[in-house]
Amino acid sequence: MLKHSSHETGRAQQTACRHVGLNVDTSAAVHYSASVVCTKTEINTVTKMVMKLRILFFVLAAMRFDTLYFAISKSNHNMKVLLTLMITTLLFSCTQKSNSVLSEVQKKEIQEELQPVIAQIYEAAAHVDTTKLYEVFSFADNDFMYIETSGAFYDQAAYKQMVRQFYGPLTSEMIAKGTEKYTYLSKDNILWSYSGALTATYKNGQQVKYEPFGMSLLFRKTNSKWKVVFLQESTQEPPDADATNH
Repeated sequence: MLKHSSHETGRAQQTACRHVGLNVDTSAAVHYSASVVCTKTEINTVTKMVMKLRILFFVLAAMRFDTLYFAISKSNHNMKVLLTLMITTLLFSCTQKSNSVLSEVQKKEIQEELQPVIAQIYEAAAHVDTTKLYEVFSFADNDFMYIETSGAFYDQAAYKQMVRQFYGPLTSEMIAKGTEKYTYLSKDNILWSYSGALTATYKNGQQVKYEPFGMSLLFRKTNSKWKVVFLQESTQEPPDADATNH
């Protein structure tokens, strides 16, 4: 194989190109080849820079997303806390409104209406007068209930039988002055509670004092009249009480 000089190679290239009708400058071709090599190197450098920029972009985008997610999460948490506080405040306001439906003037008026009814109960007990006692009880709708000191439930019939048996040997049943409390469930339902003492006097002269003695009565206003629909008594049998002697 023979080696050709660059001059000869150029002449050979020119001769070959003339055969196809081209006029080629050999030195320009050499310069073009070098230029192409340099351009490829620059392209590789730029490509690497672009890849780095893309990676940096994705990192920044991820950081921005995390920040946004944290902000949204924090916002949602704050919103939940705010909603919880609002609901709690609303419920508390409703409860406060429910407990203060009645004004002090209305409460005083109700107490004044109930006092004569309570006084009638005291008087009926003092004279063991069942007729006067039952006037203030609501037996018409059969919704009356009495809870005896033992915890037993009595309906209207059982209550009347118990009163008849207890009042039979008595001449009086005195309810002493004690502590009273009014609980206003609504304008037509009032719970009256009493704590004090009760003294029963028997026909043979014997007296038995029940102390402490407590009772709770639920008054309901029906047809503009206050009636007892629920009664519960609480006490314990005195140690000196002997039913066989009554």
